[in-house]
Amino acid sequence: MKWIKSLVITCGFFCSAVFADVNGLNQLLQSFKSLQANFVQSISDHQGGLSDQQSGTLMIQKPNQFRWEVTQPNAQLFISDGKNLWNVEPDLEQATRSKLTQNLSTTPLLLLSGDVTDLHKIFTVTQLGVGQYLLVPIDHDSLVKSVTLNFDHNTIEKISVVNTMGQTAIVTFSQVRFNVAVPANTFVYKPASDVQVISQ
Repeated sequence: MKWIKSLVITCGFFCSAVFADVNGLNQLLQSFKSLQANFVQSISDHQGGLSDQQSGTLMIQKPNQFRWEVTQPNAQLFISDGKNLWNVEPDLEQATRSKLTQNLSTTPLLLLSGDVTDLHKIFTVTQLGVGQYLLVPIDHDSLVKSVTLNFDHNTIEKISVVNTMGQTAIVTFSQVRFNVAVPANTFVYKPASDVQVISQ
């Protein structure tokens, strides 16, 4: 009977700790309605070699509206109005339109712009340290292996995403501003007549 009592106590403590981790992250993610920031994204392969680096700006308006604009080295735009996602490649004069997936485990940017109420149903959340959270998808078929969020004094500082192929994308944010008024047309994309539109 002693081992059963120990198991119950251990389980109770563990479950409380897990929910504390989820609740702490939820509070951070739900503390703002809009966000603006600069970013630098670095992608490395499974051996740690740097394969790509981009920089640009990010604007978010909840729910599910975002504008991820790459300015260097080549212009590219990802823009969501909450329902549709556009991938615009100016150099190719091409824009791809698709339905915005609501799956947080496949679109990590939705962690900042979407509804995180059911976060505990999608990820196992572990607090690694002050302001650092590790998220592992519960769905073993997810293409994302893990997501790590780093906060500095309640401000998002970095997101690291590891996929099942061993590639790691690290996005570092700077000049982060919360709850700044964002014009509604920021998240509207209307392709020019010379742009080829591809629907998926």
